[in-house]
Amino acid sequence: TLQLPPVNDPITQVSFRVKADDASDVSLVVSVGGQVKDLNGNALDVTSSTPVEVDTINPDAPVIVVTDGAATQAEAGSGVFSVTGEVGSSIAVTLTGANTTVVNKVINGDGSAQTVTLSSQDVADLGEGPVQVSAAQTDEHGNLGVSSSDSFELDTVAPVADIAAADDVASTGVVTDADADGSVTVTVSFDEDM
Repeated sequence: TLQLPPVNDPITQVSFRVKADDASDVSLVVSVGGQVKDLNGNALDVTSSTPVEVDTINPDAPVIVVTDGAATQAEAGSGVFSVTGEVGSSIAVTLTGANTTVVNKVINGDGSAQTVTLSSQDVADLGEGPVQVSAAQTDEHGNLGVSSSDSFELDTVAPVADIAAADDVASTGVVTDADADGSVTVTVSFDEDM
């Protein structure tokens, strides 16, 4: 209850501040009561105001689910992770590549998992290697929540294969009848795990 002191001078407005704690989500109702009269002595019709919503509760961290831990450019274009936030929130998604390049996305939260896709330019900017994903949401009333994070790997470089023949094959690189007795051992080596 807020008690205003008697006012002798004419006024048309009274302002006051109500402080809510960090976990308030109840409505605020302002009522005017007591002896309130205009300059001609007419009493105020005492009524309650329309409730004012109070929301100082920060939203939870968005949920990030990585569905492809090692993504090619095509896979990144169709989405390798999803983000879920509360209805009406704005979710800021930040991706940081191995070369410290940052790509930002903004998603409107609808309460369901939303797939985040990357353009070919996003993939090029992030570069080959690990990508750190973080997301934080601001609810419809402007309360900012804590962030969540996850990661995935971008693998956009095609592997290189080295083919080598053994069994005393001539150094010409061509297998002839003279090189082997009808069979030759061929070894294929890759520059990365397959």
